[in-house]
Order: sequence, then C-alpha cells, then structure tokens
Amino acid sequence: MNIQLCKNIIFNVLSIISNFGKNLYKKIKSFLLIFWLKSFIHKDISNLELFKILIWSLVLGICTIYSAIIPPIQSPDETSHLASAYLLSKGRITFITPPGQDSGGYIDSGLLEFIASYTNLPFRPNHKLNYEMTLRSQSIRWTGDEKFIPVRSSPYFPLIYAPSAIGLAIGKIGNLSVEQSYRIGRFISTFTCLGVIAFAFSIYQTNMLSVLVLSLPMSLFQLTTINADALSLALIVLISSITMRGIDKEKEYQPWMSYILGLSLFAVITARWQLVPLSLLLIIIWLKRKQPIDILTFLFLCIGFTLWFVYAWLNYRDSRIIREFTSDILLKYYILHPLHTLKIIGNTIVTYKNSYIQSFIGVLGWLDTPFSSTFYKISILFLIIATGLSISFQNIRKDYKERLFIQFLILCIILFTFLALLVTWSPFPTERIEGIQGRYFLSPMVLMGYVLRGTSTNYRPIQTKISYLLICIWTVFIAYFMTRVLIFRYLVS
Repeated sequence: MNIQLCKNIIFNVLSIISNFGKNLYKKIKSFLLIFWLKSFIHKDISNLELFKILIWSLVLGICTIYSAIIPPIQSPDETSHLASAYLLSKGRITFITPPGQDSGGYIDSGLLEFIASYTNLPFRPNHKLNYEMTLRSQSIRWTGDEKFIPVRSSPYFPLIYAPSAIGLAIGKIGNLSVEQSYRIGRFISTFTCLGVIAFAFSIYQTNMLSVLVLSLPMSLFQLTTINADALSLALIVLISSITMRGIDKEKEYQPWMSYILGLSLFAVITARWQLVPLSLLLIIIWLKRKQPIDILTFLFLCIGFTLWFVYAWLNYRDSRIIREFTSDILLKYYILHPLHTLKIIGNTIVTYKNSYIQSFIGVLGWLDTPFSSTFYKISILFLIIATGLSISFQNIRKDYKERLFIQFLILCIILFTFLALLVTWSPFPTERIEGIQGRYFLSPMVLMGYVLRGTSTNYRPIQTKISYLLICIWTVFIAYFMTRVLIFRYLVS
C-alpha cells in the first residue's frame, strides 16, 4: 500500500512538472522564433556565416541521402526506440508492467508488422534490401488495433523521442502509410538535431575536434535513424555551448540560456543516467555569474530527474538478464570495493580497446557493418590533428579552474558509463564489463572539445583556415566511404 501511494505521488508530481515544462517550452519557442527572425532580417551575413550555412545545408543533404539508403530498423535497438516514440505520439509517457511480464506498451499492429518486415536484415550481411521487401513494407497501413509488447530498453523519459513522435503522429493523422510516417519521423528528427546543433554553434563557437566528432560515421548514422542517441548528442552540443558561454565573462549571458540549459540537461540525464554529473554545470555557471536563476534551475533539475529515476526504478521491469543479485545490491557492492571495480574497468578497456575505437568512429547497422582497417587509421589521424588544432593556450588559463572541473565531470561520466553496464548488463562475478560501445563516448568527447578550445576569439587566422580546409577534406572523405559502405551493405549483393 505504501509503495502504491509512493507511485501515485511521484506520478502526480511528474505530471505537474510535465505541464510546467510544456508551458515553458512554448514561451522559449516563441522567444527564439522572434530572436532568429530579427537576427536574420537585420543582421548582415558575413562570408564566414555563409560558409557555416553552406556546411549545415551540405550535412543535411548528406544525412537525407543516407536516410534514403538506410532501410528502417537498422540502428541498434531501434525497435524499442520506435515503440517508445509511438507511445509518446499517443500521449503515453510511462510504460505498463503487467503481472509476470516485462514493461512495455500497446503498439499499433501495423507498426509491428512494419518492424517485422525488416528484421531479416540485422546481423545478416548477405541479406539485402530488395524490391519485394520495399513494396510489401510500403503497403502496410495503420490499423488502430493495438497489441501489448515488451519495450526492452532503458526507461528513458520520452522527451528525447519528441521529434520522431511528431513525425509518426503527422503520418497517422494524415492517413499515410506506416512507411511514410516513419520517414517523416526520421526527417523531423534529423532536421531537429541539426537545428539544435546550429543554434548551439551560434551561442558559442566550436572547434574542429567537436565538428569531427559530430561528423563521424557513427554520429551521422545515428542522426539518420530513430533512436535516443541523435537528439542526446545534439543537446550535449547545446549544453556545452551554453556552459562555455556561461563561464566566459567576456560574453553576455541571459537568463533564458539557463532555462534552455536546465531543460536540455533534464532531457539527456533522464535518457542517460550516467550523465548526472553534468547537472553540476549549472553550479559552475552560478559560481561564475552569481545569478540566482542558475541555483533554482539546478534544484528543479535535481528534483525532476530524481523523481523520474525513482518512478522508473519502482515500475520498470526487464527480465532479459537473470542474476542472483539485483542492480542496487551490485551497485552497493562495487562502490564499497573501488579497487576491484577499477580492476574490472581496466581489464575491460584492455580487452575491448580496439572495438571501442572502431565503434566510436563507426560500426554501422546493428554493429554488423564495419569499415576497413585503413579507414579507421586515417580517421584516427584526422582526430589527432583536430585535437592539436583545437587547443589554444593563450587565454585558457583564466578559466582553468572551471575547465579542470568540467574535465573531472567528463571522467566521472566515463566511469559511470562502465559502472552502469557493470550493474545492469554484466554477470556477477565478472572480469570484464559487457555491452559497452564506443558510441557511448561521443558525448564526453564533444564536451572535451569545448573545454580544450580556450575562448571564442583567441585563434590565429592561419589556424582557423587550416581547420576549415581539413573539415572540407574530412567531409568528402566521410561522404564517399560511408556511402560506399552503406550501398554494399544494404543494396549490392
């Protein structure tokens, strides 16, 4: 009875926070729309800004081409992500847990048939997309008949699926096929992510390292499919830009930036609990700016994600991993035995380091579509050069305390990533952690790029020109090899 009462209280509080968030979102959206229109009308566009617009349009075009090539349901766990997006499109923010079953929800049978029509492609490199498969999937319609299925993914707060959910809702309201609805959801998700990234770049200038990480094959592949990673990565860029502007006293920092920062942090933390240390970014800005709004935003943020974690912990069930001990018991054990935990993490890194590097750069599909070893070596070389060109020591010392603390937060995020998979996905006892993928470190690397860059105005012109030239070369390099790999994986027998 006490547990049920606790569930009801948490659910009611989450509903209040959700309604507050909707109203805040409407106000922020109206403000930003007016701000962008005024900026576009009254501001002269420089050659550099035109170059940035060209690059953004080029990336959107490349992602659209990739989206046309990549068949549906080809991103890891996309079946669960698509189901979560569908539930959000119906206004459902929580899973249902029937007695004796895993948590899930009621999904349209047409969408289930659509998902099933592409399940023969993952992990089968010899299976290709053909005309009959495409024709059959295009004929599938929404039925209105819903069936309960388990949704076996982490219990994310569904805000991260909003763009995809909007696309599915538009398709269903417009009486389009499931395939057409899915494609609309893909495009809106890609467009939203690139829009968020462009907005982030306008708040605080980025550098070559962050741009290269965002244009890695793994990042581009996630941007063109329905998943939680794409918008999470875009929001990390926005969080990084607002944070660096907050600690840069030469830049104006307005209260609405804290609102957007808090909302973005809530979205990514409730989708990736290992990112909880990022909540302290608001404290860093408060210590630098002394604005009460940052403390208030931090408190509301902590209350929000704590309530969601408690609610998810009490309600979500996934029986795929059967163990003698629960995750909370294992978490307590590993915290009380830090040396043993660090030894396991060290063994894991030594054993899987090559796999982490490759899946960080890009192993596409359901991790069944790798590039050549030469491609990975060239990509590593580009990343090393980008790191060297992104560091500026001229003025970095004035904010060194804040930057060092952010680097500490990045280290915590990496450790929490290993710990999360250790207590949820690995057997006990174990010598290595299972389930870690290199793409989990894309977000920390983007934030690290921002931390290393110094200030927004301390780069030499020659350094900037070399960076832009290498970005152009990198874009052509990625566009050619990624297109080639995708065509041979999904289209050419």
